[in-house]
Amino acid sequence: MEFHMAHEKVIQGRNKYLIPILLRNVDAKNIKDADLRMYLESHTYLDSKDRVRCIIYLTLLHSNTVTVRM
Repeated sequence: MEFHMAHEKVIQGRNKYLIPILLRNVDAKNIKDADLRMYLESHTYLDSKDRVRCIIYLTLLHSNTVTVRM
């Protein structure tokens, strides 16, 4: 539900970014919501298991001075 609301805001232009963060107990391949699964397959997302990448990415995004591509 939260994903669909956030995605709608991005589509409507109210938000610029949508970067989902998967929690430790979530596997992207086992997500039942087809829209969310397809979004994760075609967009950047963060996995909380990779704490270093999450911290770096979110820090750079928050500073808004660097574009990060993974």
